[in-house]
Amino acid sequence: MGVPEDITLRKHLEEERRHQQDILESILVSMADGVVVADENGKFVLFNNSAEQMIGQGATDTTPSQWANHYGTYLPDGVTPYPANELPLGPGHAE
Repeated sequence: MGVPEDITLRKHLEEERRHQQDILESILVSMADGVVVADENGKFVLFNNSAEQMIGQGATDTTPSQWANHYGTYLPDGVTPYPANELPLGPGHAE
């Protein structure tokens, strides 16, 4: 395969990736369900509008250990912050 074919293929693959990303974003924006995804370091990579409306605030740059205070998630006593390792998105959570 020559250089022009490589460039053409690369452009085609990039266009297809963008198209797939546009479809995903369209679906996430129109969903009534809140969707939040964080990477292994706790950085939010996805936080759709419905999640923001449900929680009352959007993604934060805080660490998972600070999410409980930031988002107001507490144990049933209403005082103790939910342990970061037990949050569904937090490190160490396994289902």
